[in-house]
Amino acid sequence: MVHRPRTIFKVLSRLVDGDTGERVYVLTGGEEAGLRLAACVDSRTWTTLLTTANLSGMARQVGIDSEEFKQESERALSGQPRATETFFYSVTHTSGGLQLSWKRHLLPDNVKFQLGSVLLREEEAGPTHSMILEHAVSTFLCLQNKISELQRVNLQLAQEQQTALERLEHAIRSKEQVEKEMYSKFKLVLNEKKNKIRRLMDGLVTSAAATALEDEVATTSPAGHSSTPPPPPQSSKEY
Repeated sequence: MVHRPRTIFKVLSRLVDGDTGERVYVLTGGEEAGLRLAACVDSRTWTTLLTTANLSGMARQVGIDSEEFKQESERALSGQPRATETFFYSVTHTSGGLQLSWKRHLLPDNVKFQLGSVLLREEEAGPTHSMILEHAVSTFLCLQNKISELQRVNLQLAQEQQTALERLEHAIRSKEQVEKEMYSKFKLVLNEKKNKIRRLMDGLVTSAAATALEDEVATTSPAGHSSTPPPPPQSSKEY
């Protein structure tokens, strides 16, 4: 049974030589043993394996931690810079193979420094081309599935949004209708209260007028005066 190294990740990227503009398609595969690189230019292909020992040696040359160097190289070879940096690539064809070098360019300070360089050996185009194309097709299908899923979710969200808008519009109409009915009822109650207050006020005015009239009559009559005329005087007879 043939033991195959376990691939942790694979990233296909297009690297451009900063001087000549030559494009190199690089498939970077992360493995337990290190980084496996496969490069393709036109119909020619090159491969190599950057072992953990190779990465550690490069890290010592540039004076950084080996794990940090590995992460930086993974980002550089997969073409995934941070917002504050870019990567500069150099591709050189030699009799021994393809020399690929990568530099880190810090944008705030406008400083470039060498990260790593590796020599890839040329091999038959068939297997490597097939591997690169297979990864490209797999990535395309994966992205296509994600797009389909996102379109489905987007359609569902659009339908839910439309339903929510319809419910909101219905709620607004219901609110306006309830407010109209409440205002009508309040108006009736208010008018009834006004009429009741008016009747009470009229009653108070009438009662006050009657009381004032009685007081006036009482004050105009003399004290102790009787309306019954006194009896006529009796005549005296002498016998």
